[in-house]
Amino acid sequence: IAQQLAAGGGGPNGMPTQQDVAQAQQKQVEQEQMRADLLVRILSPEAKERLSRIALVKPDKAKRLEEMVIGMARSGRLQGKLDDGQLKRFLEQIEA
Repeated sequence: IAQQLAAGGGGPNGMPTQQDVAQAQQKQVEQEQMRADLLVRILSPEAKERLSRIALVKPDKAKRLEEMVIGMARSGRLQGKLDDGQLKRFLEQIEA
């Protein structure tokens, strides 16, 4: 959000207006919702649950894992839903 506001401040002296802030926040909410929807479609319930538990303890690691899984899905490298065992293997790759 900060980068978006810094680049497009429409108020005096290039400062963001309340409308700029609200739009940036709305855009971030929409992007997070799209990520969540995509993860629900590509992860099995067990894998989604594991990812949620990882996010509670290590949010940065969960984010990297999400990026990896979403990237693979968008490039067509995932066939069907990702199960818990596959998610564990991806997690091991991140930890290595």
